[in-house]
Amino acid sequence: MREEEFYLFKNLSSVGPWDGPQYHIAPMWTFYLQTIFMGLVFVAGTPLNAIVLIVTVKYKKLRQPLNYILVNISVSGLMMCIFCIFTVFVSSSQGYFVFGKHMCAFEGFAGATGGMVTGWSLAFLAFERYIVICKPFGNFRFNSRHALLVVAATWIIGVSVAIPPFFGWSRYVPEGLQCSCGPDWYTVGTKYKSEYYTWFLFVFCFIIPLSLIIFSYSQLLSALRAVSPGGTGGTGDMDGGHWGQAHLWLRARDGEWRGAGGQEGGEEGELAGSREEERVGWGAGGRER
Repeated sequence: MREEEFYLFKNLSSVGPWDGPQYHIAPMWTFYLQTIFMGLVFVAGTPLNAIVLIVTVKYKKLRQPLNYILVNISVSGLMMCIFCIFTVFVSSSQGYFVFGKHMCAFEGFAGATGGMVTGWSLAFLAFERYIVICKPFGNFRFNSRHALLVVAATWIIGVSVAIPPFFGWSRYVPEGLQCSCGPDWYTVGTKYKSEYYTWFLFVFCFIIPLSLIIFSYSQLLSALRAVSPGGTGGTGDMDGGHWGQAHLWLRARDGEWRGAGGQEGGEEGELAGSREEERVGWGAGGRER
């Protein structure tokens, strides 16, 4: 027996999300407003992400290991602009998802993948900064190979987490004003077990990355406090000079990493880092005297 097709607001209208405008859901001006907003996001986001990629390819100095993650975020952002933002823009202007069921599933998959790649990229970026600056693993050198592994990991996570709805664990359905698609957040107790998939997304793609970001930046904040005079460093008590000292210290650490990132100029980066540290120590000594 063929399962009855699911869509929201069946009690309001017999017009399905593929059949025609969904103006029974909300006033028409809300669709126009969404059209304008999505148009602005597409017009701004597409060239900006493309510029990041073009400039990074053109200028070798920008191809540093830590920048790989930033480029990765731009790639996922460009993908979402082309496959998600644009389709929602067109659909909003028509009042319903005009591209059909298969494109709905693809748009939901692309949006889920891009969102998870971006979220995990931000988490790994924070953790990379923690490793490079706080040095929990000693003299660990973060190089291009490590950066590429991190980039690959974000896409493996993104695709692996977004693909289950194609195999029966949840499903991609129209959402909101029915002009975009995403995982089924709405139903419980069906054969798709959508509620468990929703909890899985919440924990694995929100709680865990957010926890990693909070941990990493809290450690960086502790590093800032540690270089304040006396190591007590309540941030509210640090004057401009102390913040400058902390900033120099972080620049020194970052200089060490950047020196290790490229094949050319590695020793120069280490020398620059050590000089910055000497300046920090000299500044601190001067204040004590």
